[in-house]
Amino acid sequence: MKLDFPSMSLLGLFLVCLVGGTHGISSCTQSDSCTCKSDTGGVIDLKPLANNDNTPKYQDVDSPTAGQQYSYNPCYGFDEGTCSGVASCENVGPNSYYDAGTPTTATFAVEKGSDLKQLAPMDIPDDNLVTITYTSSDITRQTKVILICEGTEKFSVDALLTNPDTTYQWLYIYVLRAPQACPGGGGGLSAGSILCIVFVSFLILYLLVGFIVTTFVQKKEGKERIPNSHFWFALPIMVKDGTVFVISKIPGIGAKTQGYKYDNI
Repeated sequence: MKLDFPSMSLLGLFLVCLVGGTHGISSCTQSDSCTCKSDTGGVIDLKPLANNDNTPKYQDVDSPTAGQQYSYNPCYGFDEGTCSGVASCENVGPNSYYDAGTPTTATFAVEKGSDLKQLAPMDIPDDNLVTITYTSSDITRQTKVILICEGTEKFSVDALLTNPDTTYQWLYIYVLRAPQACPGGGGGLSAGSILCIVFVSFLILYLLVGFIVTTFVQKKEGKERIPNSHFWFALPIMVKDGTVFVISKIPGIGAKTQGYKYDNI
């Protein structure tokens, strides 16, 4: 089947958009204590979540073990009890507060969820996840905040444990689910998002101009007014045949499609 240049361009943009939109983060370059830029081009910016009035965004959240509460604020320091200018504070009882990390020590990293689960059982994906680690002023405690890209904001204290890094005594693990944890969710667009916008814009323009040409210049009728209609109507069948062919090459699974030849496509 012969494709015109616009159809080939649209198909290529669609494939790049699909790959770009689903590509996982492998690195996130830190800009400051609040933002990092992912290798996909999107910026993770937690400023929209942070309080800038010396109070914690998430205050006195219960821990998995009784009797302890934790407060956290991205980006800016806060005061609570004897905690002063901290990003994370531990409250273990009346008038007993401990600095669990300061904003200036914030360090962004990308870690596998499957590895983080080795530290403690947590309901998080196994994929690459952006984390922020804070260290206390007395270098005895660390707080690790796991960022998960989700549409609804939710903060939880998921684990308290002896730090595997023996330089520090305690490690506290928080999980922050929010749109701002998505690349581009707090401002700026990822490369995949930009490609998808370009694809949709090009598709609309292609169909509009093509429809005008086929209708008023070429005087076509019915479905023939759709530009390169034969290709677009055949595309689902080609996708199905291609999928079956690829599956037929997978050991074990492919045996079920034995006899399916590439010549059939």
